[in-house]
Amino acid sequence: MEKAGYKMGSAMPKNTDDKYTQMSLFDYVDSDVGDEDEFRMIRPEGGGGTSFEIIFDHIRDFMADDPPVSVIILTDGWAPFPDVSAAMDIPVLWVLTSEDVQPPWGKTARIAV
Repeated sequence: MEKAGYKMGSAMPKNTDDKYTQMSLFDYVDSDVGDEDEFRMIRPEGGGGTSFEIIFDHIRDFMADDPPVSVIILTDGWAPFPDVSAAMDIPVLWVLTSEDVQPPWGKTARIAV
């Protein structure tokens, strides 16, 4: 089923003493991902079109009853940043590969790639 748009897929949660870590990939894709095996085969590529809004939309729409205690976003940062209200008071760490971008809110860390 072809359907272009932003998609979010999740890896299996890892349970640790009633807590879990969920890793999710968000990217622009041109078809639906059918199952976890297909999700694992996705290889993100740069090229523009990033929207951070989908992360917070996903949390609001699917995790409202049990929101994450924090969100860590690995990115080059070259995208419009949503308003801080989108984070719903959840702490956000932006892990950036670019020295030229400064998020307007949240904590920031840098990594070299």
